[in-house]
Amino acid sequence: MGMPSNDDRRSQNAGRISLVGAGPGDARLLTLAAADALAGADAVLHTNVDPRVLDYVNPSAEVCSVRELLAEGDATHWSAHAAPRWLLDRAATQGHAVFLADGDPMLFSHGGELLDRLHQAGAAVEIVPGITAAAAAAAEAAIPITHAAHSSAVALVTARARGGQSLPEIAQFAHFPGTLALYMGIDDPQRWVRPMIDAGKPPETPVAVVTHCTRAEQQIIHTTLGELPELVAREGIGNPGIIFIGPVIDQSPLSHWERARVRALSDVSDTPTLRGRRVLVTRPRDQAVELVDRLTELGADVWTQPAIEIADPPDWGPVDRAIDQIERYAWLVFSSVNGVERLLGRLLERGGDMRRLADVRLAAIGPSTAAALERFGLRADLVPESYRAEALAEALVGRIGNDEGRERRSPHPQPLSQRERGAMSAQPPSQREDGGCRVLLARASRGREVLAEQLRAAGVEVEQVVVYTSRDVAEPRPVVRQALSEGRIDWVLVTSSAIARSLVSLFGEQLGKAHLASISPVTSATLRELGHEPAAEASEYTMAGIVRAVLNWKG
Repeated sequence: MGMPSNDDRRSQNAGRISLVGAGPGDARLLTLAAADALAGADAVLHTNVDPRVLDYVNPSAEVCSVRELLAEGDATHWSAHAAPRWLLDRAATQGHAVFLADGDPMLFSHGGELLDRLHQAGAAVEIVPGITAAAAAAAEAAIPITHAAHSSAVALVTARARGGQSLPEIAQFAHFPGTLALYMGIDDPQRWVRPMIDAGKPPETPVAVVTHCTRAEQQIIHTTLGELPELVAREGIGNPGIIFIGPVIDQSPLSHWERARVRALSDVSDTPTLRGRRVLVTRPRDQAVELVDRLTELGADVWTQPAIEIADPPDWGPVDRAIDQIERYAWLVFSSVNGVERLLGRLLERGGDMRRLADVRLAAIGPSTAAALERFGLRADLVPESYRAEALAEALVGRIGNDEGRERRSPHPQPLSQRERGAMSAQPPSQREDGGCRVLLARASRGREVLAEQLRAAGVEVEQVVVYTSRDVAEPRPVVRQALSEGRIDWVLVTSSAIARSLVSLFGEQLGKAHLASISPVTSATLRELGHEPAAEASEYTMAGIVRAVLNWKG
């Protein structure tokens, strides 16, 4: 069965509205239900969620931020007027509309107001909960917000009413017999700290503040209630953040080394880390997962902005003809993972299997491409020591020459393996008699011609077939463009010359506001031609190599 069309999907989703929790920030804390809702959405209205969460949204969906909605002129009680209208309109005209809120949609996220308005309009509403900021912040700071000996209750409290006014009843929590988790209280703590102390809360009560929970700039503060206002003013601490108040704060092991000052979590370890660094990954969406996961493991705040898109070739005819005569080639050469997946995927799609390649030798430009072959049950016969087109051509010419020379030199040659005998017998007689060798290159719609040119210069018969199209992304995501222009991206990973050119087209001089990490000398040369000097260059031309280059950077 094929994938449903947009019209079919919209018909199935007609009138659906979901209120979805994005979690505290780290995209790995998004629930499976939330990810499913975003993947099936036709329109998404979001609050100030972490940009990484938006990677889970259906690429064809309309995406709008609350900030953009307010810019359209309806800034009065947006959750009661503008947002419900937007969601109802998109549900009616597009299918499945989602309101995506940071944390949980029903906790300090205007979800209750939205729910009331949507129910009044007769809409069916699904609620997908999210991990709350308080729960995540407590985990990050290792604070047991309930403790058998110290706290049997937790109160989630906001220090700010509608319009930014302090809640007059905040002082009533001075005698709450448990842990207080206070939202929206960092911008002016004196306005609620003094009433609470005056109502009887001891000024020496332990306090912990977690700002920018689970994000790269996360900070943890340990102090006391009485010292908090002065500390916030002195250190310039700002929202977003959660304030924990109560005796359980002293049960956190972090309190012994983070009392009364701001420290990043990475400060306590000598292990190389990227904590606190924002890193932009620019590979195509479906190829970025492994790199994103590795960077995330190292503590980076990973953003994504695909610079190129990978699609089917404009015409499968040449590919199909090459597959039909695949046995005629002595070597099948792959210069990318995409080439492997597209050509072999097409072979399987047309009813063939890997036995068609039993007598064809396989060359891969590097370990990632070789690993892609292994996923199809195949092993590369040749991988050059240096993972670039020049090295692959040189190694392939040498391998072909050695094989042919051995056959010409010895009247009693060494016995060939079954694979080698098959490779020779698969070649037409004229090809074997003149010592020639037919090679098929599976390639992109654009790129350097070095591989084919060097092989032809060495007398190798080369045929090329375009197995996938590579094209530039036309527009960047607004949140990425803004972050880059404001200098909030620390590193941009550039993993090919095509990506380098597209990035310059997308961002222009703004690209120079971040450090650029290049995967190879070829990519570095392209960046320099475009007026951008890479700060780091991988010594091994792989994804692992570019990550190591960033880790080892001493700038």
